[in-house]
Amino acid sequence: MSAAPLLSPAARALAERLHAALADRCAQLDGADLAHTAPAVPEFLPEYRAAPVPADLRPGRAELIVEASDLHALRAALTSGADAVVIDFDDTFSPTRANVAAAYGALPEWLAAPVPLLARPRALYALESHEPFGGQPGRAALCDLAALLTAGAGLTAGAGRAPHLYLPKLESVAQAQVWADALALTEAHLGLGRGTLRVCLQVETFPGLLAADALLFTLRDWAFGLNAGRWDYVFSLVKTVGADLDRPVPPRAGLGMDLDAMQAYAQALADVCRARGAQAVGGTAAVAPDPATRGPRGLPCGPTRPARPRRASRGPGRACRNCWTPCGRACAPRRPPRPPCRSRAGDCWTCPTLARSTGPRCWTRQASRWTCSARGWPDRAS
Repeated sequence: MSAAPLLSPAARALAERLHAALADRCAQLDGADLAHTAPAVPEFLPEYRAAPVPADLRPGRAELIVEASDLHALRAALTSGADAVVIDFDDTFSPTRANVAAAYGALPEWLAAPVPLLARPRALYALESHEPFGGQPGRAALCDLAALLTAGAGLTAGAGRAPHLYLPKLESVAQAQVWADALALTEAHLGLGRGTLRVCLQVETFPGLLAADALLFTLRDWAFGLNAGRWDYVFSLVKTVGADLDRPVPPRAGLGMDLDAMQAYAQALADVCRARGAQAVGGTAAVAPDPATRGPRGLPCGPTRPARPRRASRGPGRACRNCWTPCGRACAPRRPPRPPCRSRAGDCWTCPTLARSTGPRCWTRQASRWTCSARGWPDRAS
């Protein structure tokens, strides 16, 4: 007895169209060696602007990332009060047949929830062996895209809803062009106008950083922002230029965003976003909220607090993390002021949620250190 198909008939029809047009190009990308060479980047890009930020994400302050097949965690996230929920098919997801079936089957329920949603499909190189096309394993990214955009009422009916997308592991303009063609084909298949869908590009590799402006340009009809990913970036940096480093990198515990190299990475993305009118999105803190204590399990909130003033001064428009404040909401500034607001104590960054619930808490910078005037949170060099 053969197993039930993973994709619904509507999703299968879209996936077949995507595979017919793009599977061979994806296979060509598999053979491209970006390990020790910088990607080809156009020397000159015309003036352009990124796609508008989706209306439901403009006020976003924090996102909860949840593994796509963890149904209990997803239901909890949808009622957590987070500003947006990210359904993750990538780093946190183990793509067993059972997990893929559970994640695809639950999509109509998630899309019916009154919460801003994003979804992160798998990368272009990943295969979906449980759903073959033309006798070959399917491309997981194309399968995920088809499942996400045909679930529920269906976008072609006018009443359907699709999540916004994070596109992971982008390294080259060729990869960005495949995604651009996949989005255009999907919109044509569903009868949508060009640019209806919205994506945020995850620039989490060193080659991707070098090509960030070109990646955004290639996907400018759909891409509203760039997202940083610290750990993948560190791995990519070592893989790409490690042989040429004249000294070892710090141990994992010392690879914070306060290092000059990491600040340069984040600043480069913020500069591209500022120039192109895109949203810069901070990386993820791997801390799980504990409803019993309103804090993350096993770790104090302190490790993420020093990063907030840096993000506020640098300009990311939204923080993507799981650090919960005593007021019970994941909190970061709506739109960090540029330049930071002035107080008698110096440059000030105030959390609006905490200001409403427990009184103002103000970060001030004194002698190159950030301190909290209200609670005396641990200092850390910034």
